[in-house]
Amino acid sequence: MTIALSLLGLAELESLLNDPRHVGRIPVVAGALPPQFILEAAVEALREGKPPIWFSPFAFIQSSPTQAAGTGGFKGYPASGRIEIGYGVAETCRSRGIATAAVKELCVLGLQQSDVIEVYAESAADNWASRRVLEKAMFKQIGERETDEDGRVDQWIFAK
Repeated sequence: MTIALSLLGLAELESLLNDPRHVGRIPVVAGALPPQFILEAAVEALREGKPPIWFSPFAFIQSSPTQAAGTGGFKGYPASGRIEIGYGVAETCRSRGIATAAVKELCVLGLQQSDVIEVYAESAADNWASRRVLEKAMFKQIGERETDEDGRVDQWIFAK
């Protein structure tokens, strides 16, 4: 699966908050966007002048048909050489390799930054599809932890 990561800038994010069906001229598959609070937080961060790569999601653009099938990105600044990613794909676009391709691209992009030596991700322990995405992207499971939001999550690392 070939996908392209398209960094969503302030104008695109504001547009998506008003009309989530299109980003520019590209249609957005229902369920491809993160929750509204994430889009709003990205808008706020960009208005504050924070670097876009760390605070704005990327749209996962598939080529045939051309559409935004999912989104993901980095969860803030790198810390101690580690950056965390998050991702999601619209339910109707799953099982096509889109998430795996996007996660691989996020890893490449993250590891190109001089202050990043590893990429971190978490997946709900019972989310077998997300676990498989991370395994296919060559992440190694390093542990687990309890969270209030998702219960038990598995912790994953991809390193240079």
